[in-house]
Amino acid sequence: MQTGKVTLGMLGALVGALGLTAPAARADATYNGKTKDEIKEMVSATERQSNTLRKVLEDRLNEGLLAKTEKQGVAKKRVQLLDERLERLARDLDRTKDPSTIRMGVKETVQLARPVQAMFNRNVAARRTVDGSWVELKGDINRLAAFYHVPRIGR
Repeated sequence: MQTGKVTLGMLGALVGALGLTAPAARADATYNGKTKDEIKEMVSATERQSNTLRKVLEDRLNEGLLAKTEKQGVAKKRVQLLDERLERLARDLDRTKDPSTIRMGVKETVQLARPVQAMFNRNVAARRTVDGSWVELKGDINRLAAFYHVPRIGR
């Protein structure tokens, strides 16, 4: 054996033994300290909360607790669009390994959430009828925004 001479095979064995593989190739690859499964759970929890808000809002409209006006129809549509974007975000996580694609989806989610926030700011009665569902969803979206370094929804 020659000293001082490292072969390509020896280098490969050393890299493999130390687990020095590219992060994207590893099963436990992380983004901002979270695994893909942890990120999926964050998005899934947010999407479930969006479903809750959508159902509560629709139920309140059907029960007559919110007047069926054109504005309430717009509110329902905005919440529906937000929910649909979160559903796409969850699907995107299964389809891509690129964090920038998910970041763009989070950014679009925040952009869709801002008019919903403005609507609930203007209509306190509507906000009260959704039983805190919006507050919880807004918190979940803001956590995703912070995680992906996207500006939050705001007040």
